Formats: sequence, structure tokens, C-alpha cells
Amino acid sequence: MVGIGALVLSLTVPALAAGPATGKKLYRYTNDKGVVVLGFSIPPDQVYRGYSVLSPNGTVLEVVQPSMSPKEREEYQRRAPERLKEEEARKKQEDADRQLIAVFATAADVDRARDRKLEAIDLQISVSRSNASRLRTELNASEEQAANRERSGQAVPDFMVDKIDSLQRQVSQLEDAIRKRKQEKERVRQEYAKDRERLEYLLSQPELLRSLQPGEKSAQPR
Repeated sequence: MVGIGALVLSLTVPALAAGPATGKKLYRYTNDKGVVVLGFSIPPDQVYRGYSVLSPNGTVLEVVQPSMSPKEREEYQRRAPERLKEEEARKKQEDADRQLIAVFATAADVDRARDRKLEAIDLQISVSRSNASRLRTELNASEEQAANRERSGQAVPDFMVDKIDSLQRQVSQLEDAIRKRKQEKERVRQEYAKDRERLEYLLSQPELLRSLQPGEKSAQPR
């Protein structure tokens, strides 16, 4: 490496000697071998590495920061759809966070809202159970009547058969509704648990919380 560095300097020294007389600017950059090069020009394929512009007497006039290499630029373009999805997800989360802190101020608020929701579902379940119990009683009575007629050798009227079928369907529908309400309760618990966890996180991050307030800049992705 020392030999390469010496070679680069020896090639540039004659040219540099004319620098002060001509007033040309100098360019200092590090090439792909890690060697610092000083000269009156910089190869186009080395510009992305960044460079410094110097006066003939060595004063730094400008520093150009490194940019993406051709491979990095290709990778950047390849990941464009992925970055778009990430940005959309970030904005979606940001909107959800804003809504969350607008509705709930503390974790206790989340708990109270969850409990109210669960109580409402429990009430629906209670009503469905009561109706199902009433219909089962009516169904049992109708089935008993039909059985008595059959035991006595009498035909069961169509209206009685239709009534039994209808009662069975209604009971089945209510039982299905109760199952769905129980599943809904579990979903509510899970959703509010996520809201509670997220709210606690936001409350523990003052800067992020401030960025979500109206008039503040959007929170940056982490």
C-alpha cells in the first residue's frame, strides 16, 4: 500500500508544481484501493466516493459528501416498492397512534372502554340465552305433543311439524349467535390489549408523543 501511495503522489507532484501559477483547483479523493489521490481532476467513476476541492495553496474550498455507488443505486431502485410499503405502513401506524391518543389519555381509560364493550356483549349473550331457553321450552312441549299423537296412532299435523322445525332453527340460530358473541369477546380483549400496550409505549416516549400532536411534524420511522 505504501508503494501505491508513493506512486500516486509522484505522478501528481509535477502537475501540482504548476498549480499556483495556473490557479487551478485541486481535487482530493480516496480511490477504490483506499489511496488518497490529489490532482487537478477526478475520474467520473470516483465522484460518488466524495471528494474535497482545494485551492492551489491547499485551502479546502468545498467538501462533497459521498453518494451512492452504481451498485448501491441499483439496490436502492430495486427496493423502491419495499420502501413504499414501509412508508405506507409507517403512515398507517402514525394515523392509528394519533387516533389512539385522541381517544385515550391513560391505560386505565383503555381498561374502562374494554369493560364497557364486554358488558354490552354479555348483555347480548344474556338476552340470546333467555330467548333460547324460552324457545327450547316451547320446542319440548311441541315435540311432546307430537310424540303423544304418534303413540296414540294419530298423524302429526303439518302445522305442528312446521312449528317444530321453525323452533329448532331459531334455537340453533341463537346458539350460533351466542358462540359468535363469545368469540367477539375474545377479539375485544385482544384488540384492547394491543391498544393498551401501544398507548403505554407512546406515553413512555415523550418526543414521539409530541410529534403526534396537532401541528407537530410527523414522527420519523424507527
